[in-house]
Amino acid sequence: MKSSHFAESLRSRRFLVIAAALVSVAIPIALAYQVRVQIGHGFSDFQGFYGAGKIVASGNGANLYDSATQVRMQRAPKLPGIDTHHYYVHAPFEALLFVPFARLPFELAAWCWWSLGLLFAYAALFVLRPFLPAVQARVEWSLLSVAVFIPIIVTLIEGQDSTLTLLIFSICYVCLVRRHYGLAGGVLAIAMYKPPLALAMIVQLAISSSERLKILTGFLISCVLLLLAAVAAVGWACVINYPILLTRFPKVAAGHFHIEDMPNLRGLVTPILEGHASERLILAVVVVLSLVLLAMSIWAARKSSGSCESDPRVFALFVATTLLVGFQEYAYDLSLLFVSILLIWNWSSKVELNTPARRMLGYCVVFLLLGSFVVLFSPAVYTCAILFFSALLCRELLGARAAAVAGKEAVQSAV
Repeated sequence: MKSSHFAESLRSRRFLVIAAALVSVAIPIALAYQVRVQIGHGFSDFQGFYGAGKIVASGNGANLYDSATQVRMQRAPKLPGIDTHHYYVHAPFEALLFVPFARLPFELAAWCWWSLGLLFAYAALFVLRPFLPAVQARVEWSLLSVAVFIPIIVTLIEGQDSTLTLLIFSICYVCLVRRHYGLAGGVLAIAMYKPPLALAMIVQLAISSSERLKILTGFLISCVLLLLAAVAAVGWACVINYPILLTRFPKVAAGHFHIEDMPNLRGLVTPILEGHASERLILAVVVVLSLVLLAMSIWAARKSSGSCESDPRVFALFVATTLLVGFQEYAYDLSLLFVSILLIWNWSSKVELNTPARRMLGYCVVFLLLGSFVVLFSPAVYTCAILFFSALLCRELLGARAAAVAGKEAVQSAV
């Protein structure tokens, strides 16, 4: 009965849905057109991915992280007087993803990757949609939300892989809801091309979930398979030296961490303490605060009632915390926050926003979506908004637990 009602409602709004779909695609296309010269001439991070694919495809994988080899393989068309290069520092196994693109001319490959990145974003939405009735009921708004969420647009323009991360986390959540815990861990491990995000998430899931053994087993098996794939592509020496490379990155190939542009704890704390404390002390403060945030997130999840790993509030909190404690991330990495926005959007539609805290949580979701442009001008302000969002989720989870306990006590006293 419900499905027929939904189908009838969708038919009555068919024109609206089609118009929303066209607008949601037209916005990123129009923005990409404005920067088409930059994209086609290697001004985006895709140049580094393309070069990595070229290196592996040529059988020279052992030199994947050699700066001279990368420069030679990044064959983007050059503008007169301008020479650009992007150093590839992602995990070795991810270079395999770009081997097919490396067989294309650079400009065509860049636009194919741009299209695939947009497809990843919509795929994440449609993977989650069957489990989010409110989002499914207003599919036109969910389609438009993809186009107005600035981190997704930045991902496309920068040629980054963050919408793939968004899709991976979305599939992970669906696996948890369906109780495929091993598969959830295995899927999450694919995001190890960005270790700070994947590791922060698996730590929270493993400690808070009663199915931690299955989740960890899936995660570790997938990691082993990815490791073997990396070894086959680039050799043992390159794989073993990868962690050392990451520590040396700021000192080689003009590498630089733009900390002031990071919308996370590191980007929030470092500018405040810079000039007043040493780099080691600042790093220690960031690490301590990150551990505190992780502990609070896990504690709130464990205190919540029911199967916490599939609770939309818990997963949304875990994603927000993951982004806050990520050591190196930028505006495009916040594409992952779209999962949290969709989950809480759906959850809030099913509950009465009759308390100030719940109403504030609803307002916060709206700001995180529609106000996401703030991350381009003031990452610290947007970081504070994510912190506030996380605090509200913790309060909601703890409040729900207290209400459940009080209700149980009332029933027992009545009996």
